[in-house]
Amino acid sequence: MPRKRQANTERQRILFSYNADLDKPIGVVFEYLIQNEQIPARLGKHKGLEAMSAFWQPFAYQAMKDLSEDELKGMARESVAALSRQIDLICQTFGIESPQTAQVSPELKQAIQQTMGEVLQQFIVTGVLASQGGALPTESSQPDVNRPALSKDDGITFDEATALGELLDESETVA
Repeated sequence: MPRKRQANTERQRILFSYNADLDKPIGVVFEYLIQNEQIPARLGKHKGLEAMSAFWQPFAYQAMKDLSEDELKGMARESVAALSRQIDLICQTFGIESPQTAQVSPELKQAIQQTMGEVLQQFIVTGVLASQGGALPTESSQPDVNRPALSKDDGITFDEATALGELLDESETVA
């Protein structure tokens, strides 16, 4: 998104110069971008600046206070998309798993398992599952209020692996 400026036709430029030691990580990167035989130096510089801009551009425009919140959010989405493409390229090139892959923490898995167990236990105790032949309740299903409440020791079992499917693997099943 272009910066909002007054009608000034004179081109304004910023001189950016940076000296890096070749034996430092940033020097290795700059040398790769400028001296790489597969990438012309000008394109290498451009690619480096694109990578840097993908991260910093929304912050820079936010500081200028010239754009609306919606414009900033749009710019931020574009930056996230650019950074995601960069992450995907790194992961594909080096054969590593993307950190963007949704991971369910063991704590969340345990909480889901416990909640599902409690919900299914309540369905069984109230007779909802039995009255529906094992189906989920419908609007017309009513719990049997005359049925005595069952305790956890009354032989009701819950097979977490079957009920939760791929949410848990065998090593994470909690007793």
